[in-house]
Amino acid sequence: MKTIIFILVLLFANLDIYSQNIRLVRTDVDSTRKDFVTATYIFGFDVVIENLENCNNASFQLKFDNSQYIKYSGAMLNDFKDSGTVFIYENSPAGTNEVYLNIGVFSGEALGENDFDNPNILHLEFVVTPTAPNKELVTFSFLNAFGSTYKDGVGQSIQLASTPTLLDIHGYVEVWPGDTDNNLVVDNVDWTNVYENLKFKQRFPGYRSFKRENPTTNWYPQRSLVWDVEKATYADCDGDGEISVTDGLVVLLNLSSAQAIVKQKPAVKLQNQDNLIPISIEHFRDYRGVFGQIETDNFEVEDIIVGELFQNADAMFHVEHNVLNFTLGNLDLTNFVNKSGVAFYLKTKDKVYNPVYDIVQLRGISTKNTLFNLAQSVSSVKEDNDFIVNYNNNTLTIDSDKQIQSIKLVDLNGNILINETNNQTININLSSAYYLLLIESNNKIIKYPLMILK
Repeated sequence: MKTIIFILVLLFANLDIYSQNIRLVRTDVDSTRKDFVTATYIFGFDVVIENLENCNNASFQLKFDNSQYIKYSGAMLNDFKDSGTVFIYENSPAGTNEVYLNIGVFSGEALGENDFDNPNILHLEFVVTPTAPNKELVTFSFLNAFGSTYKDGVGQSIQLASTPTLLDIHGYVEVWPGDTDNNLVVDNVDWTNVYENLKFKQRFPGYRSFKRENPTTNWYPQRSLVWDVEKATYADCDGDGEISVTDGLVVLLNLSSAQAIVKQKPAVKLQNQDNLIPISIEHFRDYRGVFGQIETDNFEVEDIIVGELFQNADAMFHVEHNVLNFTLGNLDLTNFVNKSGVAFYLKTKDKVYNPVYDIVQLRGISTKNTLFNLAQSVSSVKEDNDFIVNYNNNTLTIDSDKQIQSIKLVDLNGNILINETNNQTININLSSAYYLLLIESNNKIIKYPLMILK
């Protein structure tokens, strides 16, 4: 057995114990992510000595465990880099998962009064292996740490205090698409979790997310690297590395695949039409569910009511400020929706005569469980409160103090039913349907969704 003797030459004189310290400072991430490392990624530390003036040299052992997953990969001098030297000997005791890095750092300068104060002596880098398990812990500890200094004309070796550095390991986990809380049950809670993590990168700037390997929305476990915010890993239901409204639709898709708990909405009689804003869809494909987001302007939504487009549909929604996120669909795979009609009604707290809203995104799930865009199937743009639109007794009236240049009325098939100039009262017999009204004023086109119920 070959014996290797590790010798460091330092100037020793008086011993001043624990008035100075040595610590590790993460360099690869900001302070919000300093407490964990991620499989397959490199991470680094700077070794910093604090409260020690005229520091010339240093020696210490750095011990870390879980060495089967954490590998030392290299070092670089920092403050001592111009003329300094570093010596590192790596040792792993037999039968343990620990590694000892025996380190000596020399500035290469003659000992004197003008050496380094509180030096950043060294940069160390490590690698996390791809096999590192999630939620393991790695601990870094300093042993036998000394820094040399020059004080009152005498060289001294100062023992340095330290505290262990503990880091969580983020590894690979199995994600079931739609099961956002990882309990093998897809329910309303999973749908809510999508919205809590919606627009992940805007809510958590600087945090990393990872795409799944060969992602699919099919109901089986898929390997995924844990995101910097661990809970968000499971909210990425389609595995594209983003959290968007599409992920909520995957929850709906897999409600019937897992042990599902769904809140059924009771049937509601539509008694007060002034408090109900219909959202209609006209599309050529068969589909059994929709998912989307609506931003409201001049009203608040207190509920959504399933319309005639769906039969015995389940509805889930979440309102935060003026943003409504919703999912509607049939869990019964033999019971599909019609292609056209009112998908749902927005029930408002107060009467709204000219609702101003914008459908930000609208997607459908087909009878074959594929996702497709429904945005072109509904007219929805923000309106202008300077116009009041009424339809009564076959008369369309537009009240406004603004000058109106032209008025057009378009049905869902794109047919122009009205094309008038400077006429704010128009006689026309409209059947019960959903229309789009285009008002040109001051060279600007104002769009109104108009629902006629008879």
